[in-house]
Parts: sequence; structure tokens; C-alpha cells
Amino acid sequence: MNKSFEAGYQQEISWLKSVLEKFYPPLPKKLYTITGIVSTKGENFLGVDAQIRVSQFPLPDGSDIEKKVMKVNLTPETKIVKAEEGGKLTTITLDIIKPGSMVFVHSREEIGNKTEITAEMIQLIR
Repeated sequence: MNKSFEAGYQQEISWLKSVLEKFYPPLPKKLYTITGIVSTKGENFLGVDAQIRVSQFPLPDGSDIEKKVMKVNLTPETKIVKAEEGGKLTTITLDIIKPGSMVFVHSREEIGNKTEITAEMIQLIR
């Protein structure tokens, strides 16, 4: 490939990325949240089948999403909520969350490559 063609190619890729970033913002440098389906439930923990985006742009083979099982520990300070109509968050008990429920989990610790975290807040999605 000659240098002028390669430069034009790189310029076109940069332009396409800038257009796509309006729809797919850059990934955060540090991850503090996960979304997933509850697979197991204990007295003070949930097993969550999480889907974590690892690529800014959707990829046709699905490799933009990493799937992993996370153990989410709960403490007495963990808030458990669900959104009501109008977006108001209502406190609920852990009893309402069952295997098969979809949850959003927020942690104060960076999740990174961990498979076990402590939740600051769990929101029941459905």
C-alpha cells in the first residue's frame, strides 16, 4: 500500500469514528456498574450473569460484549430499589429479587477484571 493511500484510508477511518461516536460514546476508563440477569441468590449475595461492553462500537460477531458471572455481595448499607412510574426510586427488599430478574448493580470499587464485588446499590429492572 502506498503512503498517500494509507493516509487517506486512516483519515476516512478517523472521520467514520467521529460520526459513530455520536451514537456510541467512548467506554469509561473505569467500570463501576454492571447489568445482568440474577442466576443465583443467597442470604447476602447475588450471582449475576453480567454483560460488559468491551468495545466502543458494536461488532457483528458479538465480541463487543464480554459475558461473565459476578458474585455481588450485599451489606446492610446496600440500597435495593426499583423504579416506579415517573422514574421515582422505591426501596424494596431482597426477597423481591429472584433468579431470572434483571438488575443494575453499582459498586464503589472498580470492577475491572474482578468476579466478586460489593454492591452499593442494586436496582431491579424487571
